Amino acid sequence: MLANSPYLTKRVPASHRGRISGISEVMRTGLTSLYQLLIGFIYGSGSSKAAWAAVLAFGVCFAALCVVLAVKDRKVYGNLYV
Repeated sequence: MLANSPYLTKRVPASHRGRISGISEVMRTGLTSLYQLLIGFIYGSGSSKAAWAAVLAFGVCFAALCVVLAVKDRKVYGNLYV
């Protein structure tokens, strides 16, 4: 993620950045692995259309979560958006 470091620099105290960075990397790796396993299971037990539908559904869901995060972040850290 390109914008990860500037995002953390403005919002997380310096004493916690290393911990947050480490935890987020472990969580990102774990969730990516689970996602790939789930899509592989859907592809193996269903069809490629079902797998692509699941990929599209996850993409739409994550895009909606990004919008929610952006709105909440703008409310809390409004001075960073000037």
